[in-house]
Amino acid sequence: MRNAIAAKDTNPIIPHWVGVVQRILHPRPDTAEHHLFPKSGPFAWNGLFGFYLPFATFWIWFFIMKCTIRRWLHRLDEEPEVPASATAA
Repeated sequence: MRNAIAAKDTNPIIPHWVGVVQRILHPRPDTAEHHLFPKSGPFAWNGLFGFYLPFATFWIWFFIMKCTIRRWLHRLDEEPEVPASATAA
């Protein structure tokens, strides 16, 4: 997603704002290890920070990416094909 943030294209495949949302929602690799030790409360494996917040952020990310990729695929269908003779020149 770093390329989506840095892209200067006027018609990008993945818009700039999707790259920004990806960086905000992407969890750090060491966040899951803290939820193994508490047995109850918001930091437990089934608490707010251990289950519900990652669950919600995953589905937010999933629907954003689904809509973005679907829009890009529909845009591919709308673009006219360039004949091979036009590119040979």
